[in-house]
Amino acid sequence: MINFNIFGIKFLVSIGFMGVICLMLYIDRVGLMLPTILAVFLHEMGHLITLLVFKVKPQRVELKVGAIVIV
Repeated sequence: MINFNIFGIKFLVSIGFMGVICLMLYIDRVGLMLPTILAVFLHEMGHLITLLVFKVKPQRVELKVGAIVIV
């Protein structure tokens, strides 16, 4: 598990998550995975921004295989 902090929020990224992302990018033949990954990233950033606007600081964000968990 890879751990790092951004703006005081702890991020945990599993090795499996990184492996799945790399695999999806590797087997993508039509070029749709990168825009899809960017859309998911922007969607989740919207959740984080909304929490910060309402002054609710998440304890951690976990990036796991098949799930992104905001605690």
